Amino acid sequence: MQRPIDIVIRRKAYAKKASKSQKLEKRIKSDRESSKISLFLDIALVLIVLGITFMLALLFKDFVLSKKRLTEESPSASLTSLSSNLESNQFSADESLEQKEVETSATFYPTPSISSPSPTKTALAYNSLKVTILNGNGIRGQANQVASMLKKIGYQDIRVGNAGSFNFLNTIIYYKPGLQEAAEKIKEDIKRPNAEIKENPNLSVDLSVILGKN
Repeated sequence: MQRPIDIVIRRKAYAKKASKSQKLEKRIKSDRESSKISLFLDIALVLIVLGITFMLALLFKDFVLSKKRLTEESPSASLTSLSSNLESNQFSADESLEQKEVETSATFYPTPSISSPSPTKTALAYNSLKVTILNGNGIRGQANQVASMLKKIGYQDIRVGNAGSFNFLNTIIYYKPGLQEAAEKIKEDIKRPNAEIKENPNLSVDLSVILGKN
């Protein structure tokens, strides 16, 4: 028969063993939770590193593309600037030429005074005549065309310009006194049978042709 003291000792030993077992289970459980937390932190750290690497790669790619785009656009901008400068210079030259032509027509071709035709005929060779061809109808380039045609025939001293206005209906040929025959000849050469021939003693050239619309 067991003594009461033995029973007490056994119970204490059993309780002590149970307490150790519970502590061990708690420690194991705590270690498992710590392992899970550590694993989660490791995964989070890896994801953060991957995210930072991806962002850096995107930034580097954008930088390379921007630099390439600037390199490609730079020559185009230079060409555009050069083209604008050339167009500006061309416009200034054209404007200066037009102004010069207007001044020339105003200086050398005053309003003619009409007088009766002189019966005197020219004694000059046609290739020595000083002739001006003025555009009086507004058709662009017509004065140059007529001048080119006359040069092919043999006229050498020809100047081209614009008349005081573009409202001339008929072609008019003014000549210096004594050059009526030359005026008749140039009328045939420019193929304007309806052109009017008028003497003008104030001309600074030998013949002045104002091209009209007819």
